[in-house]
Amino acid sequence: MIHTDSYLYLSRHNIYYFRAIVPEVVGQGLQKREYRRSMQTRDLRFARTIARALRVCFERNLEAVRASMITWEELRKVLDTQLDQLLRQEREKLRAKGPYPMAADDVWKRNVIPNYRKAIHDISFCGDSAYSGKIPEFARNLAEGILQGTGIELDRSSEMFVRFCEGTVRMYLEFTKQRQVLNDEARSFRSGIQSVATYLPPVAVDGSRGLLLSEVVEKYCNEMVAGNNWQPKTESEMRAIYRVLLGIIHNMPIAQVDHAASSLFKETLLKLPSNMTKKPLYRDKPIQGVVKMQIPKEDRLSIAKVNAYLSRVSSLFHWAIKNGHTTTNPFHGLKIKEKVADYEKRDPFALADLQALFSTPEYQTQKPKHPYQYWLPLMGLFTGARIEELCQLHLDDIRHEGELWVIDINAKGDKKLKTLSSCRVIPMHPRLVDFGLLEYAKSLRKKGHIRLFPELKKRRDGYSQDASRWFTRYRMRCGVTGERKTFHSFRHTVINHLKQRGEVKEKIAAICGHKDESITTGLYGKPYEPAALVSVIEALDFKVAVTTWKV
Repeated sequence: MIHTDSYLYLSRHNIYYFRAIVPEVVGQGLQKREYRRSMQTRDLRFARTIARALRVCFERNLEAVRASMITWEELRKVLDTQLDQLLRQEREKLRAKGPYPMAADDVWKRNVIPNYRKAIHDISFCGDSAYSGKIPEFARNLAEGILQGTGIELDRSSEMFVRFCEGTVRMYLEFTKQRQVLNDEARSFRSGIQSVATYLPPVAVDGSRGLLLSEVVEKYCNEMVAGNNWQPKTESEMRAIYRVLLGIIHNMPIAQVDHAASSLFKETLLKLPSNMTKKPLYRDKPIQGVVKMQIPKEDRLSIAKVNAYLSRVSSLFHWAIKNGHTTTNPFHGLKIKEKVADYEKRDPFALADLQALFSTPEYQTQKPKHPYQYWLPLMGLFTGARIEELCQLHLDDIRHEGELWVIDINAKGDKKLKTLSSCRVIPMHPRLVDFGLLEYAKSLRKKGHIRLFPELKKRRDGYSQDASRWFTRYRMRCGVTGERKTFHSFRHTVINHLKQRGEVKEKIAAICGHKDESITTGLYGKPYEPAALVSVIEALDFKVAVTTWKV
């Protein structure tokens, strides 16, 4: 212990100062490593009294800082070392005394492993407090025992201690699994006890024997982006899903993610609110804290959204298997079966909806602020195209082909399509000509524009991001509500209308950019010429009365 006087410094004005040096390991990144404070006294005895109190406070703060500097990587290495030590002792014991009796296998399978898994589940919902009552006493004792042997100080009320308790139980769960394998090897007469001495399963906590889940996520995302398999919006959505995955089952070697972890992920998703990261009530809270809020059923993630999460995570693990990072996909086959037909997942617009959307001042008496606010709903209704396909159109995509005006939906330049079959050329509906689309395009060409809607800028979600948000506000203002009614409902409206009219399904698919699944026409036939689709387009006889666009 440093003597009190070493903390005292007498200034040239005979005023005592308290002075202490911050250790280099703690003070990294600080501009000043010397802490100095005036005692405001010339009395040595009084200065010593104050210095003693400041010294105690200073050293306590140093201890707290040291504790807060401990990273999960350091704690994980402690658990790695502990696992290696336990396995080494186990191999020596088996070599000396032989395998455990068969009854031990039964105890491990029926009692030990289920208890460990239940403890992991309970600790996962502790949030950031070790005193929530969720940490089983045996788990706390195991963690305390390991910490005592290392000299590491952890605040017992910190989130890091909660995570360490969980990691400790996971480590003992892994040890028990490997102990079973070692015991089976000890019973084998193929290579005797020698195999026990040398055998170590490839799945282990040690990062050198397997990548962490977060590392595999990063590799997977980077490969998808590098291969142009994901657009920026898709990448953002996928990374958000994987952040939720890591927030629920936490970071661990991917080879250790088992069915208990996948079940925990699925069960937790069913308790989470929709748009969790956007709503102020939830976005700054840890997932475990959100779950404790008992979200009303109507505010939770839909089954379709839960299934989407499960599907994306399953894709990650499928990729990880192919790339040798793990051997199983515990998320395969976990999707929840819905008793909802595909056509019920999105509603077409009813006649009353269309009347409401096209009877506003923007379509009757005054121009909207931006041209896309007039044209997109009309083009959606008379083409069935996706909103992004329309928003990214170039003026060259509106052209005369033979005796027809056509709309060419393609992936040239920076345009993106959902699938290969989305590329198509369709005849322009006569109503769009009547509304003034050709004159509008002609006026833009005269001004030197390239795109049909130059006011729309490309953002993370493509050219349609601003337009999509505008339409949501617009339809709500028109009284067209319900989460299953979106701009995509125009597409459903078109397809349903043509189906009810008895149009040929291959021609409906050609207009909407769906793949022709027929072996005869889809595999051997060429795409429909625009002229062959005129009658189908003209079957879209929606009765909407709007004012013609004035250039």
